Amino acid sequence: MQVTTIQTPWVRSVDGVFAGVCKGIARRFEVPVWTIRVLWLLSILGLGFGFLTYFILAICLPREDKLANAYQKKFLGVCLKASKKFDMDVGILRSITCFVALSSLGTVLIIYFLLFFTLSDESDERMAIEANSSRTI
Repeated sequence: MQVTTIQTPWVRSVDGVFAGVCKGIARRFEVPVWTIRVLWLLSILGLGFGFLTYFILAICLPREDKLANAYQKKFLGVCLKASKKFDMDVGILRSITCFVALSSLGTVLIIYFLLFFTLSDESDERMAIEANSSRTI
């Protein structure tokens, strides 16, 4: 007997205080939202990187009511293709890409463009076929 667990995707909450990032992360890890907010406040006050992290997550993570829009190409569609290829959450992959792009001072942008040309569109074609077959049923 095989047990399959379904993980909650990385999303922002619709009814969060600012952008819904803390509440979405709290739901993802099934912890009280105040715990995430206190950790975030400590990272802002103590370490200084919390504000930038919150800002990037607020931009990159999809809202839970607009999750379907997250699986559309944004900028060349590299993160979307990579998330499908490596079975990762597209929101967290976009966030990681932004963090690395900022910290590498543009080197990642060159790699990003190279990945645009090297990642195949097989998954796009397969998704189009699956979408067409589900419409005809």
